[in-house]
Amino acid sequence: MKKNIVSVSRRTDIPAFFGDWFALQLEKGQTTVYHPYKHERITVSLKPQDVAAFIFWSKDYRQFWNYLGVLDRQGYSFVFHYTITGLPPIFEPKVPSAAESCQTLKWISQRYSPQHITWRYDPIILTDITPPDYHIKIFRELCQQLEGYTKKCYISFVNLYSKVLRSLKRYENNFHIIELPVLDKIQLSEDLATIASEHGISLSSCCNKYLVRGGITKGHCVYLVI
Repeated sequence: MKKNIVSVSRRTDIPAFFGDWFALQLEKGQTTVYHPYKHERITVSLKPQDVAAFIFWSKDYRQFWNYLGVLDRQGYSFVFHYTITGLPPIFEPKVPSAAESCQTLKWISQRYSPQHITWRYDPIILTDITPPDYHIKIFRELCQQLEGYTKKCYISFVNLYSKVLRSLKRYENNFHIIELPVLDKIQLSEDLATIASEHGISLSSCCNKYLVRGGITKGHCVYLVI
């Protein structure tokens, strides 16, 4: 029987805010979601025999820790995408500090393995308060913290869609966006790749194909640990 890989979820942060809802769906053995392209509701089985793996996405796994035992007992496979950027609170006001997030990542890594976790350093937001030098410094500090606890890191530069620009416009008196040329973005990414390599972490590009070169590989969001 064909099994599904279930993303939990790129549309919202379920591990951070909707752990109770997720646990309820597991009890039901299924969930109903709205398909954004087919424009219809579809039912997805969550029974262990129908799930190849869960792909979890979050900026805060602290509350979700309590649900991992349920997943273990029922024999599910799963991996974690963990976004830790160290950005100033003005950009991520509801996200725990980088120190707290690093500690949570370490707990997950010790419980499972470094291969279960992809650290996401994205999006890279370039402003006059987060210039390239800022990212070099923060990324190096995070690599020092996470060395041995994860083997993969994904990066991407923020895409300034109209929705993103509208959100940032509310804070235009606090910072100004830097439009960095592509060649400078490539250089910054290569600098990050060198730092990551020094700490046993491979760097991959998510969405920005022009960054794939040298020490930076193409990122694949879905992968399994068997």
